[in-house]
Amino acid sequence: MRKMECRGQRVDNGEWAYGCYLEICGEGFMIVSEETSGTMVAGIGQYEVDYIEVIPETVGQYAGLKDKNGKELYDGNIVKRGDGKIGQIIFFNSMWVVYYNGEGIVELHFDAFDIEIIGNIHENPELLKAGNIHEDSK
Repeated sequence: MRKMECRGQRVDNGEWAYGCYLEICGEGFMIVSEETSGTMVAGIGQYEVDYIEVIPETVGQYAGLKDKNGKELYDGNIVKRGDGKIGQIIFFNSMWVVYYNGEGIVELHFDAFDIEIIGNIHENPELLKAGNIHEDSK
């Protein structure tokens, strides 16, 4: 089975947390992890879970592939192709793609062997402009 992992930036310190994304009753965005533990009250019961609260807008899913350096590719990663083109990993029309502004999209499995992660849209938005990619054009 394919690894179903997400990541998100921690509310408490801005570091990345990795694990399973969980939302309870429309609130409480968190990554379930072995890193911390706590008690969550949801609905009619109380559940013991290990969790880290994350900023909802930063949550991105693992795309199931790695870049040429062996780093896991996540939604929102900014990548650079061997020819210098800069793109963004996005989930589009039920598939993972690299979006290259002005060049269109390329299915991620075609480019994964030739790209490397250079940042992400949350920490390095300036890379989008440098690579002539604009978030609002997705």
